[in-house]
Amino acid sequence: NWAFYKNGVESAIIRDQFKLMRGEHNGKRVYELYDLAVDRLETINRIDDSKYVDVVSDLTVELDAWHKEQDGKRDIELKWQ
Repeated sequence: NWAFYKNGVESAIIRDQFKLMRGEHNGKRVYELYDLAVDRLETINRIDDSKYVDVVSDLTVELDAWHKEQDGKRDIELKWQ
């Protein structure tokens, strides 16, 4: 299962138990990763946790590619499978 979401400069992908969010802070791109299987309330950002390095890498590539496809399209577009 997976889902994509985009609203302006913010976007997210949810795949299996993981949610990767992309946004901007002070003009710089930032990411957050949550393991929804153990953190349903999204309180622990795992982006810098070495245990999740492969997940972050895979989801970042996929989200950035999808985000680029959406540039110029209307905001708040959802896609899931």
